[in-house]
Amino acid sequence: MDTASARPLAAGSNMFYQQVNSYLMATPKPHLSRTILVVEDHASLREFVANMLQAEGYRVLTAENGRRAVNVAASYDGPVDLLLCDFELPLMNGAAAAREILATRPDMRVIIMSAWSPQWDQLDPAWEFLGKPFSAALLMARLAAAMGRARGIGAS
Repeated sequence: MDTASARPLAAGSNMFYQQVNSYLMATPKPHLSRTILVVEDHASLREFVANMLQAEGYRVLTAENGRRAVNVAASYDGPVDLLLCDFELPLMNGAAAAREILATRPDMRVIIMSAWSPQWDQLDPAWEFLGKPFSAALLMARLAAAMGRARGIGAS
C-alpha cells in the first residue's frame, strides 16, 4: 500500500468490504467486453473494486492518481468505456483527469465518487456521482445504468 497518499477510509468502509467479499464469492459472470478505468488513491479500495469488477466480467485498468489515469488511458489501445474516478486525488483531481481523458475518448462514460461533497461546479452534468461509502449492489447498478445496461424500474 502506498502510505504516502493514504488517508483514513470513511466510516462504513468495513460494511463495504464485507459486501464486496461476499459478492466476489458469487459465481463469476461472463466476460462483458467492457473496459473500466478505476482511479482511487487508496490501494485497498482500488484493488477491492477492481477485483469485484473483474469477477463481474469487466476488463479493469487502474491508476492511483489523476495524472497516472491520464497516462493509462493514453497508452491503452482499446476502448475505455467508463471512468470510475475518485474526486479527491493527488496530482490532479478526478474532474480534471476526466476532462483530459474525454478529450481523446469522447464516448467514455464517467462516474465520479467521493466521501465528501465535491465542488459541484467542476462536475459535468452528464457524469454520474457516487457517494462513498457505497454498497456493491449500488456500484453495479450505477455502472449498468451509466453504460446503458440498466435492468428493472425505468429500464427499457
